[in-house]
Amino acid sequence: MRHFKLSNLRTALRLGIGFGTVAVLLAVVVGVGWSAISSARANERQTAANITSNNAREQLLADALRVALDENSVAGDYLGHASAAGDLASLKTDSAKFLADYHSDH
Repeated sequence: MRHFKLSNLRTALRLGIGFGTVAVLLAVVVGVGWSAISSARANERQTAANITSNNAREQLLADALRVALDENSVAGDYLGHASAAGDLASLKTDSAKFLADYHSDH
């Protein structure tokens, strides 16, 4: 049985086999790289969308907290029989800001 030896082949055939091997390996590396880049771009887009969504949600939560604090302040003024004019004005301002942020998010 005869063993296959690369040195027994002609030079042109050896060069062809070597070039073919390098071309196949290059195609594999390009394919893996393309896949990795596509995955990284998709992850980056999803991260950006999540950050935008979370920022809007955090802003709505902060607005809602301000409205709740204003409501408590107005209720405290009514219970204490004090003037609530300033608290009512801030409640209206904060409520309007909350509604504007809510409608811009939805």
